[in-house]
Amino acid sequence: MFKCTVCGKTIENADFSYCTDCGKTFCENCKKNSVICPSCNGNITKFQKDYR
Repeated sequence: MFKCTVCGKTIENADFSYCTDCGKTFCENCKKNSVICPSCNGNITKFQKDYR
């Protein structure tokens, strides 16, 4: 189970969880609209599936 860094939504299915190069987790909807991490203000250069 994960929490989206942007909206705080609980993500129960890892198929809809994405991790940034700075280690934050995003849900599918927030991933589409994000280019800057809201936690560290760093540019998001890539997303990868988060299968923790």
